[in-house]
Amino acid sequence: MLNQSFRHGFSLIEMVVLISIIGVVTMITMPLIQNYQPTLRLNTASRNLATDLRYAQQRTVTEQTNYQIAFDLPNRTYQVIKKATGQIIKTVTISNDLNWSINQPGFTNDRVEFVITGAALQAGQLVITNRQNRFLTIEIKPSGYVKISQTN
Repeated sequence: MLNQSFRHGFSLIEMVVLISIIGVVTMITMPLIQNYQPTLRLNTASRNLATDLRYAQQRTVTEQTNYQIAFDLPNRTYQVIKKATGQIIKTVTISNDLNWSINQPGFTNDRVEFVITGAALQAGQLVITNRQNRFLTIEIKPSGYVKISQTN
């Protein structure tokens, strides 16, 4: 009698019900996850660019030599460059899911350059758009302050 009250494992019907529940939950959540991916890529790209801008700024201050971020938007890349030697420190490829543009007036020759005090040679804004038409703006102020803001 004691052995009958303790069952081991699941019955076939319990397994079918469990698999059905998992399937329904998966079908409900997959569109939500796929819908969120463009926003995630947009947020990641803007944070990575802001990090690279701050990195170039920090190297400028530390080494007392100007660094630049050079944008090549037609080829979907940007590079961190040591201006004095032209040495490319880092190259980043921009995702095909995102569109990048520089607001006018923008940076001379599509470059952000930092001087030895950490200030930006020119202020400007870079706008990143995903395929859902969500925008993030990366603003570089004359002081060198880098700010990410949502524009819609």
